[in-house]
Amino acid sequence: VTSDDQTYDIHTITKLYDGTAGTSTLSVVLTNEDIWIPCGQDGTPTKNAFDNVTTKIIAYDGTEDITSKATITVETSAIVGSFSRSDSTYTVTGMSADVGSVTFIVKYGDRTVNRVFNLTKLRAGADGNTPEIYSVHINPLAITLDKNGSFGEQKITISAEKTSTERVPYAGRFVITGMIGSSESEEVY
Repeated sequence: VTSDDQTYDIHTITKLYDGTAGTSTLSVVLTNEDIWIPCGQDGTPTKNAFDNVTTKIIAYDGTEDITSKATITVETSAIVGSFSRSDSTYTVTGMSADVGSVTFIVKYGDRTVNRVFNLTKLRAGADGNTPEIYSVHINPLAITLDKNGSFGEQKITISAEKTSTERVPYAGRFVITGMIGSSESEEVY
């Protein structure tokens, strides 16, 4: 729990449904969609700023994980890094501008979906203090619900970290809201 009411991070967990025969949807999720890179006033990244700056891409056809079957093309803007097809993870090692992005173009059959991973340098303020960034990580990113109303993955892991001069675990407060059946529920952890 933080005493700063303005500190928060929002992640979307998507429910995937099987459709009727022939109507499955191509869905693509990223483990990280936006990341801030802590920097000094001059835009130089702090020590370890790019440690664990990754995003994993997962593609679904309906509720089936088809990541290994899909064609994935990666386009970058002002980002230095590499894409590992074996685990579908892009690892960032540098930035050449204050704002950059990695665009994933996922093709499966005759369908195409684009997803963008955005990165922004967060510069230290006028007093020279290093900024603090709070991040939340969720696994899995999607929960499947089949046409019979049964959920697939039953365990969700949520963790948080704080980054200033280095990344450290952070004990956060998590609020989970959603629809179960026809009623809305909320749990605070």
